[in-house]
Amino acid sequence: MRLYSWFVFWIAEGAWVRILPGRLGRVALTARLKRFSRIAQREKVYLKEFGGYHDLFFYFAHRGDFDMVWFQWRPGEIGLEIGANRGGYSLLASRLIGPQGLCIAIEPNPAAYLDLLELIALNKASNVIALPVACGSHEGWVDIEQPPGEWEDVLVRVKTSEDPQAVTLSRVRLYRLSKIVEGLGLERCDFVIMDVEGYEGEVLRGADAVLRQFRPRLYIEIHDTWDEIEGILRAYGYVVRAWKGSRPGRGHVWAVPE
Repeated sequence: MRLYSWFVFWIAEGAWVRILPGRLGRVALTARLKRFSRIAQREKVYLKEFGGYHDLFFYFAHRGDFDMVWFQWRPGEIGLEIGANRGGYSLLASRLIGPQGLCIAIEPNPAAYLDLLELIALNKASNVIALPVACGSHEGWVDIEQPPGEWEDVLVRVKTSEDPQAVTLSRVRLYRLSKIVEGLGLERCDFVIMDVEGYEGEVLRGADAVLRQFRPRLYIEIHDTWDEIEGILRAYGYVVRAWKGSRPGRGHVWAVPE
């Protein structure tokens, strides 16, 4: 009932915003988008299409991300989602890999991490483990920030340069992916899903042992870093199986070992 009431308000507000003139209309539209983002990320709903509970934002946003037919999860597989946000793909994987499988959802943003824990509980996804850390090429501590123009926690990233307009959200532990896999005692790694807002190269460099030993399938969201990522993939003997997006800009790539 609460969700239907919100949709009615959303439609009515949209009609009202369209009649506002000039700058006033633009400000009202921005406020409306912020409100949508806030509510959609916090609202947990059962989505029949995905067979489980997800945040509402995942329902609206996932169609622009990875092609679902890429994943090809199988029972018993083990993998990781880095930059999991509310764990949309981890929760989808959990149903297909089954009780003998395992997915590690890594999300350093505290707000998203708490929502992720709630969704794991709602879905009774006992084969999903959530870790509140970041991944990179070394061990230590790192700040995560919200870029200029973003709101709530739709998009956060590891702080890599001084940007006076970016908002620092928190300080988190940074681990190499290979160290995480070793520390968990994993004997296999079948897939790695990555959405780290431009930090892809650092994460891959910290996954050296995993890429060499386990040869997982890689699903990477590219943020204007394709030249760097293509070189790393080639060095580890990976080939691109599919691409969604436009090079060299943003896109999603599915890569497999040769």
